Amino acid sequence: MGIGPLQTIVIVFNGRDLPEDVARELYVVRQADYIRLVDSVFIEKGTDGELEVFAVSDLNKAEARRFVTATLTREVNTEMKNNPPANAEVEVAGIPEEFFISIEEVETVLKQVPPGSSAMIALIEHRWAEQLQESIEASGGWLLAERFIPKSSIEHWGERLIEAISDVKS
Repeated sequence: MGIGPLQTIVIVFNGRDLPEDVARELYVVRQADYIRLVDSVFIEKGTDGELEVFAVSDLNKAEARRFVTATLTREVNTEMKNNPPANAEVEVAGIPEEFFISIEEVETVLKQVPPGSSAMIALIEHRWAEQLQESIEASGGWLLAERFIPKSSIEHWGERLIEAISDVKS
């Protein structure tokens, strides 16, 4: 089982529901196999502080066990990943119901979610980047940093670039 790069994201929403357009886009990228939700927790926090928590994963328990095994195998011995011996498996003690997102992580996020809002914590596997990751690692490279750049920042940069080009032409 190959594993693409993993990323944890935490998103807070105004209101208690997962917005339909967000749910739809998550469905589309999951169906296209661009990403896999290794684990996710959706939290609704009422104005009275009452909580509702939902967990979703694209992995069942057996798949979660294989996922952990493959991850540990890669971490312990990269050579095994490229040339695994027949029927090699790392023994995994057991996969908890919540899989990979811990209660402590949920509690940390809860402190940041205002009443009347909701949040999603997701451990995402970037399936589209699996081969790229393997090529980078095989070449001796590694990820030094990463960051999402919001559309508003890109638009701001574009406006500044247009201004700079206009200034040069003047």
